[in-house]
Amino acid sequence: MKILGRVLGFVDRVSLWSGKVLAYVLFPLIGVLVYGVIRRYVFNSPVIWTHELSLFMFGGIGVLVGAALLQRGAHIKVDIAYNRLSLRGRAVVDAITGLLLLYFIIVLLWQGAEFALYSITMREHTSSVWGPVVYPFKTVIPIAAFLILLQGLAKFTRDLIFAIRGKALS
Repeated sequence: MKILGRVLGFVDRVSLWSGKVLAYVLFPLIGVLVYGVIRRYVFNSPVIWTHELSLFMFGGIGVLVGAALLQRGAHIKVDIAYNRLSLRGRAVVDAITGLLLLYFIIVLLWQGAEFALYSITMREHTSSVWGPVVYPFKTVIPIAAFLILLQGLAKFTRDLIFAIRGKALS
């Protein structure tokens, strides 16, 4: 059990680290948006790339932060029924919903990897005037799914152990 605790702790640290790194990516995102707004409304000289780049950055942050949110328990729950359960009952519900999450994430990882691989092989670009390559941003989907899968497995393992033993993994 001690080795399992270390592995789960490592997964937690990776998830938290990725969330902290992504928090700093918000600053360049804000910079891109501010630059675009100033160029458009102050200098009356709009640039074509700021909107599309900000969408890519925001989308990447949105999917990559999922593991950190899962680790912190920040996802939405229906608290009306959930809070009335005992701690062990909550662990049972979390383990069951964790299986559903794992199924969804495995499908997302598989389909996202195919989606990204297709984009890479086609050297896909957007159809906008700027026309940047898309495949680096599409590879974010399977990376994010893998991180969420790791954190989901860690959470499921903890919930299952608590549901069976009635106490947390030490």
